[in-house]
Amino acid sequence: MPAADVLEGTASNPLALPSNLCTASLFTVLCDFLYPVRMGQFPHVSIANIDHWEAVLKATAALQMEDTQQYILQKLQEDAPNIKSNAARILRLALDYDDNSISNLLFGALFVLAYRCQPISPTENVILGEKAITLVNYTRESVRCCFFLGKAKAKIQTNTSCDKENCKTAIFRKIIANMQTRPPPNRVVRDL
Repeated sequence: MPAADVLEGTASNPLALPSNLCTASLFTVLCDFLYPVRMGQFPHVSIANIDHWEAVLKATAALQMEDTQQYILQKLQEDAPNIKSNAARILRLALDYDDNSISNLLFGALFVLAYRCQPISPTENVILGEKAITLVNYTRESVRCCFFLGKAKAKIQTNTSCDKENCKTAIFRKIIANMQTRPPPNRVVRDL
C-alpha cells in the first residue's frame, strides 16, 4: 500500500464510525444482509420499526452499502400505507435520502401532515427540521386555501337522494371544521 494513501478504510487509516453506529444490534442486522440464513431472505423492514431502520440506514450510508440502503428504502416505501403514526420521521427520512425512488414515502408523509386536523407538534418540529417544516407548512396552507376559497366544493360528489347544493354545503362545512383545531374548553382556575 502506498505511504501517501490517506483514504479512510485502509490498514493504516481505518474507517472511523461514530459510536452510535457501532452497536452489536446494528452489526447483527448488517450481517443479516451480508450473510442471510437463506439466499435472498433478508430482515423484515417496516415503518412500525422506523427507529431501528433509521439507525441501520445511517450505518449503511457510513459504510457505503448502497444496495442494502436501497433495499431498506424500497421496503419502507412498500409499507407506505402505514405512515400515519410516524409521518414526521418518514418525511425527514425521505428528505434525507433525496431519492426519486422513495417518492411514495415523501408524498405519503406530506399528505398525512397536510390533511390532519392537529397542528405540527413541537416534537415533530424538532424531528422535521427547518426545510421539512417549511415544506409541510406550505403544503398545509395550500390545501386549506383550496378549501377556503371554495374550489373544492364544486368537486364534491353527493348522493342522488339529497339536494345537491345543500349536501355539498354541509359536506364542505364539515371538511373545513375537521381541518381546524379547536382550543380546549376554558377552565376556570380559582385560588383556594
